[in-house]
Amino acid sequence: GNNRSISSSSASSSASPQHLMKMAAAAAPRQRNKKPTLTSSTSFFEFGGGASSSSAGNRVYSTSRQSHIPALVSINNKVDLKSRMNLRGYNERLNAAESVVFLVRVIRAMKERLQIAIGNIDNHKNAPDSSRVELFETHTIAICRELRMRTFRTISALFIAERASLIKVITSCKWDVNELTSRHHTYIDKLVSEIRDAIAVVGAHGHLPLRVERFVYREAVAYIMRVLVHGYSRIKRCTTEGRASMSLDLNVLRSQVARITPNNHLKDMPLWEYANDFVKAFYLPEDDLCKWVAEHPGYSFSQYHNVALLGAGVNMRTKRREKFLQRIESVFKGGEFARNRRAFTAAIEARIDEFAMDI
Repeated sequence: GNNRSISSSSASSSASPQHLMKMAAAAAPRQRNKKPTLTSSTSFFEFGGGASSSSAGNRVYSTSRQSHIPALVSINNKVDLKSRMNLRGYNERLNAAESVVFLVRVIRAMKERLQIAIGNIDNHKNAPDSSRVELFETHTIAICRELRMRTFRTISALFIAERASLIKVITSCKWDVNELTSRHHTYIDKLVSEIRDAIAVVGAHGHLPLRVERFVYREAVAYIMRVLVHGYSRIKRCTTEGRASMSLDLNVLRSQVARITPNNHLKDMPLWEYANDFVKAFYLPEDDLCKWVAEHPGYSFSQYHNVALLGAGVNMRTKRREKFLQRIESVFKGGEFARNRRAFTAAIEARIDEFAMDI
């Protein structure tokens, strides 16, 4: 995948600034005019491709699998991108991302000299033009930001072993229970254990700048919360007591993860409201649920459909349920939902880009 190619450039024993420059130039045509796209079957937090079967991205990009990047760089055969012992190449991926930051700083440091050099060349042609340096800088910085961001988004998915297996465990739990329980499900213990192991791997590679460390941990947990919502939306049968059990699971996860994460990075849980609101939506009556859909545009249509089917519509007769589901679909396709989704998407992207642009 593209993320593997990005990481490879830094991990390669022959990687150099020239290789990174070529990689940026090769990636540019594929990214030009490419924007995130949303369809009725996807949410803003759609799962994309990554460097392993469990890795994923949060934005929905229409990217080509064809790439010239592998022809420019080669991965060091000592780099392991599959083992959980090193988070599938976490350190190499992180170094690749920060190597891109270094490249941008080198370009900025050389900018004045490049302008002078090009000016001297162009003076012989009586056609001075330093704008080429400006264009080169602008274009390269934009590509480097994208490369850095994609690499970090891949890292966020490395904290858990397998997304598919987690979803399978969630859906196999018994949620149509008739009694309240004070005991959380075992998948929470497994998640906490995996996060603890990942934190140990991150710490073993040395201290990170607090800003980078915070971003890595928060994006990893945000990814986990999205997987949990996806798993909850795949459940076929669930009672009110089952929803209460979901809320218990989320609360236990929040408290335990906050306890094991250094520097209070997860004191306020990323996307906590996103997951908790999804669970609470199952308690809403018909009219309130329609209003909730319009005001919470971060989910996919299939997830709204699941909430309506197992929530307010669970005891409806067939015809009334069909009309109710059509009403949910109308809200999803309506103007208010579209406006809220644009605002929601812009806010999330601004938060993500704030980190990527800090180079």
